[in-house]
Amino acid sequence: MADVILFQPKTSKGSAKELLSRAPVGLLFVAAPLVKNNYKVKIIDQETDIYWLDELNKELNDSTICVGVSSRTGRQISEGLKFSKIVKDRYNIPIVWGGRTPKHVARTNNHEQFN
Repeated sequence: MADVILFQPKTSKGSAKELLSRAPVGLLFVAAPLVKNNYKVKIIDQETDIYWLDELNKELNDSTICVGVSSRTGRQISEGLKFSKIVKDRYNIPIVWGGRTPKHVARTNNHEQFN
């Protein structure tokens, strides 16, 4: 069970085997100081893990402090919103969005449907 869950949404409709994936470097950067301070961090990369929902179910619990979503424009936003809804439907924990798009166009990324 994780203290913090970091989620990398997929960018395309293809299966994980069809895609050339890269390590979620941004999430690794966020996770490093948390791990250094003894938090248990789980990174879920939807691009490469077809069983990502099973991983979420295994790690998410009432002691999870927060969940982070990395995102860019496009499909990652819609996949991140789906992920956020799954989390919010189960637990009332903070969901923190980051990445290029949320950082630069925060006002247009206001996800009021979850309030």
